[in-house]
Amino acid sequence: MYIQSPCSDLKDFKFPIRKDTYEISPGLTPVSGNFYVFDKNYEHYIRQKKQTRLEDISKYFCFLNEFENEINICAKIILDKLLLECPQKFKLNKNELVINSEKFKVDDKFKLLENDNYKNTFDLICSNVQEDIAITKVDSNQDKSIAIHLSFPNHWNPNSKIGKSFYDIHTPVADFEPINKITDQILNLMINKGPFERYAWGLSTDSRLNHHPISPIQIKQEVWNGRDFDSTNPQLFMRIERQTILGVPSISSSIFTIRTFFIDVNTITQSQRKALILAIESMSKSTLKYKGIAHNKDQIIKYLKSLI
Repeated sequence: MYIQSPCSDLKDFKFPIRKDTYEISPGLTPVSGNFYVFDKNYEHYIRQKKQTRLEDISKYFCFLNEFENEINICAKIILDKLLLECPQKFKLNKNELVINSEKFKVDDKFKLLENDNYKNTFDLICSNVQEDIAITKVDSNQDKSIAIHLSFPNHWNPNSKIGKSFYDIHTPVADFEPINKITDQILNLMINKGPFERYAWGLSTDSRLNHHPISPIQIKQEVWNGRDFDSTNPQLFMRIERQTILGVPSISSSIFTIRTFFIDVNTITQSQRKALILAIESMSKSTLKYKGIAHNKDQIIKYLKSLI
């Protein structure tokens, strides 16, 4: 069952609003701290990832078979970070990978062996961290997404993005045109520079991690959708994503992580709440629509002002 996620503490991440106006920008800064964040909610996140496998893992994990070698290389790079950052959960002894005390066999090219539960080593590792992870590769001067493991989608479908370019993936994002114009520069940063982190945010009327645009078969679509603010019983959360980018220039690829946090707007500071109001008021109509708050904007701002 998909359930509400416990909210995080503000100390766990940077508050993402830096200006009084909302803007779309790369916002890349050097990675601070670890790539992978393990906190008190780890078990909850992993249970929710297991639920996607019970429902239909193909909705949430997709990859291009012809890039199996690159995906395995990236999986090994991810594991190397985890061995340093969380050695109590991840261990590698020659061809034996140990995750949360469970043992798995891999070959010399880090291909998963003798296992029917996971599609590949990348799937196995992604299923045991709180982040969602994607891999981008430049192949024959064309970039494409070659693997997406997205257990906690924020109203987008990984199957509609796999194999597509950075430009095509982000074209639906409102007001993204200035960044799409410098796609080549961004891809160069992603692969050959860094590592980087950035923060993105939106508003949600629930704290459920999984908002795949297609509801599970047993749940009505209109119930699943969310984004329906009720002023008589107000619930409003900031959905914050810490995103990291790690380049793998040896295979012209990059590893992109998304770590999702929820914070109740009642628990942010007064200055943060005022910044949030100003950011919402400055959003374009297309951004308000893209973020799913156009129809609730006035009610949401009225509610936020009532908390000041």
